[in-house]
Amino acid sequence: MIAYRNDSGDFALTGGAYTQNTAKCGAYNLPTPPPGPCPYDHSLVPVTVTAGQTVSSILIIDWFGKSGNYPPRPVAITGSRCTITGAATRQVVERYFALSTSNDPPAVTDCFAQSWRDRNQQFAAGSELWSHSGPANNLAVTLLDAVNGCDRFRVTAQMPNNRFWTGAQQFFTVGPDAGGPRIYEVGTALVNPSLATTHCP
Repeated sequence: MIAYRNDSGDFALTGGAYTQNTAKCGAYNLPTPPPGPCPYDHSLVPVTVTAGQTVSSILIIDWFGKSGNYPPRPVAITGSRCTITGAATRQVVERYFALSTSNDPPAVTDCFAQSWRDRNQQFAAGSELWSHSGPANNLAVTLLDAVNGCDRFRVTAQMPNNRFWTGAQQFFTVGPDAGGPRIYEVGTALVNPSLATTHCP
């Protein structure tokens, strides 16, 4: 787990994290931390949070790891936009689902690469429908691999019944397009990497 500060202090650009160092040597959550320098590194510790439950004793107190090894600081995406320069590919997928209650078809359109829009004759109608098809619950976005310059994600979510979300999961291919990451492809199955024809420039 990692967090970034919003002020301009010494650590504003360096991620604070819950790491092996924190979990095994942190004085705040251990009755007797090991003596001397902590022998454990600054790698991130995965944290699982179950819907409807809370997790305690997750302390973001390690500000001394190598921030280059951490996920980048998220950029804010606001207004009738789905993507922006500097956004992460995962953010675009998450934003797409957030827009399912926005009533903002232009923002939904902004989620997709021009090539995907051009391939789908009913794209405009689909964007309008998606903008009020939510909400999305229990959204989980999992990076599977990177192929031809694209990040490929498995996405699971609970959605009201609509013709766009059929079944428990879909697969999203995301890559750079016109100044920000956008969705190039959505499907109910994932093509073998050796057979993938979608390229993200």
